[in-house]
Amino acid sequence: MNTSPFDHPPAGTTSTGHRRHIGVDVGRALALIGVVVMNYHGMMNYPRQSLMNPGFFENIFDISTGVFSTRFAATFVVIAGISVAFFTRHSASGSNTTDISADRIRLLRRGLVLLAAGYFLNHIWPGTIILFYGAYFIGAALLFHLRTRLIYLITAVIVAGTVGLAVWRRVRYQNGHSTDWLNPAELNSVSDFMLRVFVSYTHPIFPWFGFFCIGIIIGRSWKTITERPRPLTVVALTLVIGSYLLATISRVAMWRDNAVMYAITSMHPDERGLLYVLSTAGIAIVAILGIDRLARKFSQTPVIKHLQRAGQMTLTLYFLHVLFYYVIVDWTGFMTSTSLSSALVLAGIFWLGAIAVSSWWHHRLGQGPAERLYRLLGG
Repeated sequence: MNTSPFDHPPAGTTSTGHRRHIGVDVGRALALIGVVVMNYHGMMNYPRQSLMNPGFFENIFDISTGVFSTRFAATFVVIAGISVAFFTRHSASGSNTTDISADRIRLLRRGLVLLAAGYFLNHIWPGTIILFYGAYFIGAALLFHLRTRLIYLITAVIVAGTVGLAVWRRVRYQNGHSTDWLNPAELNSVSDFMLRVFVSYTHPIFPWFGFFCIGIIIGRSWKTITERPRPLTVVALTLVIGSYLLATISRVAMWRDNAVMYAITSMHPDERGLLYVLSTAGIAIVAILGIDRLARKFSQTPVIKHLQRAGQMTLTLYFLHVLFYYVIVDWTGFMTSTSLSSALVLAGIFWLGAIAVSSWWHHRLGQGPAERLYRLLGG
């Protein structure tokens, strides 16, 4: 309970009045740190870096093929699904059509707000995840009330559709036919927009909405899972290790000459093979469960409290990281594109300032400005 209007606790309640989960807030903040690092690295060093001889760290941070490529964003998306499960827990667990309709309308409104914001932001920050987030929320409005087994089925269909598309594209490529029309460079028509949202660019519905659905499934059993995280952690780690092992074997054994095997075993984020999808989901699950465990264990430490506050302002911080980049790199030229270290330094400077400012803002004023506008427009 607030002691004054200027003393908002780090662990308050959600917009629906439920208790906040510290692991989810801290996970959201840490995932966004990684997103900022990869975004700055991509904006500053590509495609120029492709002409260089990359070292160990350049390889793992490579935005196309590195271990960290898209994994922070996937963790962020799974957490978004978990949050939706928390948000709709009352209506999804009952059969009250009024409650279901109210949550559906709110999810649709929020999705449309994010879709519109992402569409305009995309013109200055290509590939922004905000655009795709809007699509995920609209998709969630259509299925949040379904039984968990049906959401499992939908997730499987999304993954199967993703792999099927990857197989088709690989076959077309081997037969000398381009599928570049699936990747419109600009959004000049409705078809361009739909292709981008569903199958192309950075975070399309196929397969990324599958990560979102995994979050919904986890969120529905959050208490049970976090009290006994070992079984799911073991399954997730098995997926990660098994995927990398199979991908390595397939490359060494030259199995990838076959289009189907290529689509199944590819770990490239843009090709969205089965092993990429499974390993990415596994990494996100392991990260979320590990962060939750540590956040609860050290919940009273200043670092965790600051991260929890920042995690409740990630929408504001996401927009700020775009503005910060343009001010420091494009408008003033204070920092130039030189290497991975430049991107890491820039991201570090942003986050030291961002955590300090967001912690102060949340402590004194509560919700961030973007979050307030989002709630106002989206409900």
